[in-house]
Amino acid sequence: MGWTYTRMQDHKSLSQIKQDHEWDATRYGSGIKAELLASEWKAKAWFAIIRLSYPADHDRHPGQVKTWLRIDLIDTSAGQFGYKDGAEEMGMYQEGRPSPEFKKKIYDLIPNAESYAKEWRDRNGVKYRNSHQMELIA
Repeated sequence: MGWTYTRMQDHKSLSQIKQDHEWDATRYGSGIKAELLASEWKAKAWFAIIRLSYPADHDRHPGQVKTWLRIDLIDTSAGQFGYKDGAEEMGMYQEGRPSPEFKKKIYDLIPNAESYAKEWRDRNGVKYRNSHQMELIA
């Protein structure tokens, strides 16, 4: 995945562009409902907890609900707003970490970590349930 850039023109402020970016992040097709549950901006990163609700007739995830952590790398240099979107499962490396309050929201809303999300959470100090340990308790 590459970078997407928008020129900061048409008298849009950076805060307006950020609002547009948040709105765009919840636009999905195929009847998928997307909710932005929480987000946090850093100078070079945007963290967003998004819940997707799939319709019953969806071809890949019928009736499922998935909550995930989106991590966008942000570039506001040279009069532009640029982002490269990703997710914690991709093991993203970004400048800036989520705040302690946002780390708690991540754990509260997405307690389990899959794949490279465990490494991302370890690197960024975000708690998660260890599914292997949970199996030992059960």
